[in-house]
Amino acid sequence: MNSMSNIQFPVFLFGSATRLKMMVKKEATRWLNSREAQGSFPGPVLTSVDPGTVIYLREVSDLNRASSHWRLYFVETLLAEVIEKSDYVNHAGIAIEYEDFVRNYPWGALAVGIGHHFPNSNMVVSKRIRAILAHWNVLASLKFVDQLLQPVDLSVVMTTHFGDVLSMWLHEARETVKGDLERVVDIMEQASEQNILNRIIRRMQELVLVDTRVLRPDRFNDQDWLMENLRKLDGIQLSGLTSGYLPALRRVIYIFDEQP
Repeated sequence: MNSMSNIQFPVFLFGSATRLKMMVKKEATRWLNSREAQGSFPGPVLTSVDPGTVIYLREVSDLNRASSHWRLYFVETLLAEVIEKSDYVNHAGIAIEYEDFVRNYPWGALAVGIGHHFPNSNMVVSKRIRAILAHWNVLASLKFVDQLLQPVDLSVVMTTHFGDVLSMWLHEARETVKGDLERVVDIMEQASEQNILNRIIRRMQELVLVDTRVLRPDRFNDQDWLMENLRKLDGIQLSGLTSGYLPALRRVIYIFDEQP
């Protein structure tokens, strides 16, 4: 599966946006039926993709939806359809099973990695990054339309989506994004609880310095105050900070900032 001469993506990811919406609805029924009858999702029907092919990663960046393109964001659409057809019974469990399943494929690893779905703990994000690294050669042979409206390579995509993780967990970048990601997952997985808390505090202090929305930045200089407040967070909320996921960190910074 890692051979660049044998790149394969699911057929439900290629076509116009309108056509894919209909295909995914039918595919969701097949996936849900397989899960209920056999206890697992079915193998997707795959087709070959040429090296250099452009893949659209997000709906917001897909400005020509009438044209036939490869559209990775329909991996997420398929999950939503499966959950809807299940009447939302055990939707959290279905989401976990779905991620565990599609992460074994290059297209699935990238889709769930850049999806940043809850939870974004250090262990979950590490697992997502490792899955992308396992399929790096295949994915690096393709081009992607993401935040910019022009095709970029995999390293740019990974910097866009995991730059905040690298900022919290690496003191300095090295030569390649791939190499930095390989280093960061090892560090994340071996970190102690105290080390993780110290890194969260340091990263929050860095963010406060450049965020003009923070009203009382000076209070974030008090490490004891920060540590006390971090330990008051519930486990789920705290785990969302442990990877360095920027939206979660900012949310907690604003909560702390509003304290009397």
